[in-house]
Amino acid sequence: MSSAKVLSVEALQQFHIDMAQFRVGLLKELESLDLELRRLTQWIEVDAARYWDQENQLIRRKLSEYLSQLSRCMSYVREDERKPCTEEKKQVAKAKERANVCEQKLLVLKAASTHWEARRSRVRPKMQRARDMAESDLVVALNQLLSLIERLEAYRQVASGAFRTENLVTEVSASHSSTSVGSTEESENLPSPPDDKST
Repeated sequence: MSSAKVLSVEALQQFHIDMAQFRVGLLKELESLDLELRRLTQWIEVDAARYWDQENQLIRRKLSEYLSQLSRCMSYVREDERKPCTEEKKQVAKAKERANVCEQKLLVLKAASTHWEARRSRVRPKMQRARDMAESDLVVALNQLLSLIERLEAYRQVASGAFRTENLVTEVSASHSSTSVGSTEESENLPSPPDDKST
């Protein structure tokens, strides 16, 4: 059975306050962390994915238009009607480059989503254990510590009262002893009565 020597009830009271503040701070940090995880999940799986998917669809439509424009530009009946179509070719090249970027971003996001889900699945149990500790274990510990402090405080008051009673008894005894000694000394200092002899 374990035992402890308590030298200061006030130190235990301060420790109770510190532990309660730690619990509140821990819950706030867990809530903040959970919010950041949900924001990152939202960005990877929804916001960024939607953005690049929309960009990919948009550039695909533009690429189709540019290819049609280039096809019309390069159509000719006679050799002297042939055009260089430089601007149309530039538009097609830029659209193809942008479409390639969109495809790469979507592939990266798909891999990132898979990787993030794996990492998040490992973090969530740890966060839940910390939350359980703050919401259950620390509450029990705080209540037990408070009960211990109350018992120690009650014991200290009882002990203090007993100490004062003992001091009072000692003072009364000392006062009584002093009074008795004083009376004896006074009796000894009184003159002796005269002899009652006949002359």
